[in-house]
Amino acid sequence: MAFTPESSKIYQTYSSSLQPCASLTVQTADGLRSGRQAVFAPIVYLPSGDEVGGSFEGHVDEILSTVFIDRGYVASASYDGTIRFWNPDLGTPVLTPFMPLTNHPKPVTSLAFSRSRRLLISGSRDGHASVWDMMSLHRLTTFPHNAPVTCVALSPTGTVAITGCKNGTVKFWDLQTCQECRPAFRDHKDRVTAVVFLEDDIALSGSLDKSVYIHRISGHSEILVRAPRRVHALAAAVKPRILVAACYSCIAVWNLSDKNIPTDPLYLIKSSHDIEAVAVSGTRIAAAVGKKIEIWDALTGQLILGTLPGHRELVTSLAFSEDGKRLVSSSIDRSIRVWNVDQAGDNSPGGFPDGAEIEPTGWIRGPRPKRDLILWIPDSHRRRLCWGRAVAAMDGKPATYLTVSEALLGKRWYKCLIK
Repeated sequence: MAFTPESSKIYQTYSSSLQPCASLTVQTADGLRSGRQAVFAPIVYLPSGDEVGGSFEGHVDEILSTVFIDRGYVASASYDGTIRFWNPDLGTPVLTPFMPLTNHPKPVTSLAFSRSRRLLISGSRDGHASVWDMMSLHRLTTFPHNAPVTCVALSPTGTVAITGCKNGTVKFWDLQTCQECRPAFRDHKDRVTAVVFLEDDIALSGSLDKSVYIHRISGHSEILVRAPRRVHALAAAVKPRILVAACYSCIAVWNLSDKNIPTDPLYLIKSSHDIEAVAVSGTRIAAAVGKKIEIWDALTGQLILGTLPGHRELVTSLAFSEDGKRLVSSSIDRSIRVWNVDQAGDNSPGGFPDGAEIEPTGWIRGPRPKRDLILWIPDSHRRRLCWGRAVAAMDGKPATYLTVSEALLGKRWYKCLIK
């Protein structure tokens, strides 16, 4: 990667023909010593990052949950009691930019979306779960609870909702009648941290008491597995039929295709950091490992993509898009990021090799073992920097988008002088 001082031949020759772009002003090591400024080389194209559609306000507190909804848009729920909507392709708020959905006086902890009926359900620490019609953005109904709601889920056909509570209760709701469709389940001994559907009639719940229960909406409930540690998040897939649990510093994976209820997990993926969230798409598992995201093969337990850096604080939520090509993440840093994780796509999105990472100093380094220096990013651009597989970084303010797909790196730099 070349840095070009204003006095250089590269800059003097090509500066007048550059495409309009947002320029980053950086300094080389020599420049720092001499006090000279250097400008970003025309080798790298940096889109403007200009704010689209005026000034929008983002969440003002930690983001606790995020999901994909219609048209590839993203919904996010925050500790500030609001639900907001975003367009990842523009990196801007949509639908209700100035009036986010808010009827929860306390933090919104969880979201779930039904594509078949275009319904969104939100759970809150105020002890209520609200169902929203995404066509009209009107609240259809609210389900009361005797404790804070910690997690929510909607059945594939959008006819049943399940909610989990801090007091260990799981409730089942008929969305046609807006009434409970079976007795509440109260056998969890601690907070319910996750609820997911396998099928319309089969749901799972996980708890800090280490248990995972299977619930038949039309029948009874029974314990499915006992996790090695306290369950913090759950995800399930139908093909292959697997269950994934985030158990703080490890991921446990069970095969649910057998007729017998499994006892031991297929394997454990251990980490040196707490794992706060998991998501599944096909044979891929996405895990929130501290501030970063890793993607694993669900059948072999091998790391296939990692890490996806960008968030500055703990990642709280993950969700795949319906086609599995994108992944959305939220964080207590009050931002939402959308990632390109299409296996059939470019192996080095944005021109950056997989495994490239950004250091706290702002240097982007190539993958191990060489760890070559690729580019330095000023601090003012790091918070909302989109590079590599990141499609968008959304918190209501303009993002910086970076690609080196047309860069002339290493020994090829001289070609920028050749027409």
